[in-house]
Amino acid sequence: MPILWTSSMSVGNKIVDSDHQKLFKLINIVEEELNSEKKENIENALRELENYTEEHFTREEALMKLGSYSGHFQHFKKHHNLKNQLKIIKKDILNDLNNPKNYDNLIEVLRKWLLDHVLVEDLKMRPYYKKLI
Repeated sequence: MPILWTSSMSVGNKIVDSDHQKLFKLINIVEEELNSEKKENIENALRELENYTEEHFTREEALMKLGSYSGHFQHFKKHHNLKNQLKIIKKDILNDLNNPKNYDNLIEVLRKWLLDHVLVEDLKMRPYYKKLI
């Protein structure tokens, strides 16, 4: 079942909200491709998600600094940890495409990260983003 972005998830910054919407879309695509079990499609979807996640984190971290977000160091650490986790899971999946446990693990991590991170961590920054408008 796809995960959907709603306006209640808005952090009040068009750039970050747009990034989050695209991340939701990319995670849904990864899940679709995992179900297709086509290695090339899975690899492409994971690469696109990984690249866009890196772009998003770079933009978000720059905005945190610009808005003087007091929790930026902790937030950066969470970004770093997630990037490492994604790389490990991606490697596991591409090395063993026949193991559905890897798929389930990836989907669980992606859904938890996106929903928890956006709904909890990123919403904390809403007041700081408003300063930038």
